[in-house]
Amino acid sequence: MPSTSNPLRVLYLAGPGDAGASLEAFRSGTLNSSIMHVGYSDQFFRVCRELEIPSLVLTTNSRIDEVEYGNLRVEKIKDDFKGTSGARYQAAHVSFARTVLTKARRFKANVVVVQMAPYPLLLSPLRVLGARLVLAMHCTLWPQFKSPSTTTRFARQTQWPFYRLFDTILSASRLCSDQIRQVTSAPPPIVEFLPLMRGESFERISAPELASEKFRVVFVGRTEADKGVFELVEIASRLRAAGKTNISLDICGDGGALPELRRRVADANLSSVTLHGWCDAEQLHDVFSRSHLSIVPTTSNFVEGFNQVIVESLLAGRPVLTSKVCPAVDYVRSAVVQVPPDDVGAYTDAIVALAADRARYAALQRACAAVSRKFLDPAFGFGSGVRQMLLAFQAKSKPASFEIPFDGEVARGVDAAAANQVPLRPAL
Repeated sequence: MPSTSNPLRVLYLAGPGDAGASLEAFRSGTLNSSIMHVGYSDQFFRVCRELEIPSLVLTTNSRIDEVEYGNLRVEKIKDDFKGTSGARYQAAHVSFARTVLTKARRFKANVVVVQMAPYPLLLSPLRVLGARLVLAMHCTLWPQFKSPSTTTRFARQTQWPFYRLFDTILSASRLCSDQIRQVTSAPPPIVEFLPLMRGESFERISAPELASEKFRVVFVGRTEADKGVFELVEIASRLRAAGKTNISLDICGDGGALPELRRRVADANLSSVTLHGWCDAEQLHDVFSRSHLSIVPTTSNFVEGFNQVIVESLLAGRPVLTSKVCPAVDYVRSAVVQVPPDDVGAYTDAIVALAADRARYAALQRACAAVSRKFLDPAFGFGSGVRQMLLAFQAKSKPASFEIPFDGEVARGVDAAAANQVPLRPAL
C-alpha cells in the first residue's frame, strides 16, 4: 500500500445505499432519480472525478455486483451484520473489518472512508500501512436520551479511545461531533455536513390548503419500531377517541415493522390511517401535496444522527412535528414544533392544536422556505466536506474543523487559523 505522499487512491465504505445506481446515473450524466436528495455516493463520485482520484466504493446493497466508470468503481460486499446480535454481532465486526482490509490492500488505497462499522481498532493495520482513516459519522455513538446496556457500553467504550486513529471525521450533526469530543481527549478535525437536496424534486408539490376543514398528517420513513410507527397507531386512536374526525394520517415507507403495523391498524379499525408502503418520488409528491403537517416521532432508543425526512418535509412546505431526539431540529427551529421524546399525548395535543390554530400553522408553514434554503447549497453538503478533506490530504495537511450553524446562529470555522490546516467552506 502506498504512503499518502503518493497520488491519492480512496476506498469508501458506503453501506447499504445503492451506490451502483448512483454510479450508473453519473455515467449517464444524471442523478439517481429514485431519491429526492443528492446521495452521498453521488456527491463522492463527483468529487473524485473532479480531482481525478481513483476510487473504490464498497456497498452491501444486493442489486448489482459491480459497476465501473473510468477510475471509479463500485463493488458489492457481504453484509456480515445482517440478522446478528450479541456475540455474533461482535464477530461480524471482525469479519467485516477483514473484508475492508483485504479490499483496501488490493486496491492500494491510501485513504479509507468508513462509517460506524467495523470498530476502529480493527482498522488500525491500515494506519500501519500508511493509509489515512476517515469516519463518515451518520449516526450518534449512543442514543442521546438513553444509557446503553452494560454489554453495549463495554463494547463501545473499549473502542472510544481508538477514534483518535481517524485523521478526519465527517459529521452529520453537532450532536455527533459533541459525542466524539466527549469520548476522545484529542479528537481529529471534525467536518460537519448537511443533507444536500434536489430542489427540482419539490417544485411540483402543491402548497397546503390552509382553509381546508381536513387536516392531514404524513409520516415518511422506515416503518420500524424505533422510528415511532407504533406510536402513530396510538396517536390515531387518541385522535379518534377525542372526536377529531377531521384529522387523518398517511404513513409512507417500508420496513420490518410494516406487517405488525398493518395488523395493529386493522385491529383498531383506524379508518383515518392510510398505509401506503414504499413510495417513489412521484407518489411522495402526491401525498405531500395533500398533507398539512409532517410527523417524525423517532423514539429515544434510536441513534439518530440527523433525520433527512425533516428537511424533505420543510422543502415540501410542510412544518414538522418531532422531538429533540432528531438533531435536525436545531438547524430548522423556526418551522418545527417540538414535543418531549416518546410522549404520545404531547404529539396528539400538538396535532390537535395546529389543526385548530391555522394562524399559527400558517406562520410555521411560511418559515419552511427560509430554514430549508441551506440544504440546497452544495457548499454545505457531504461532497464539499469530502472535497476539502481530499485537497488537504493532497497538500499533506489536515482539513480545518467546520461547524454547521444552527437556525439563528452565524456560521464559523473551528481551528481554521491553524497553520497546518486548509480553510473550509464559506459561511452562510
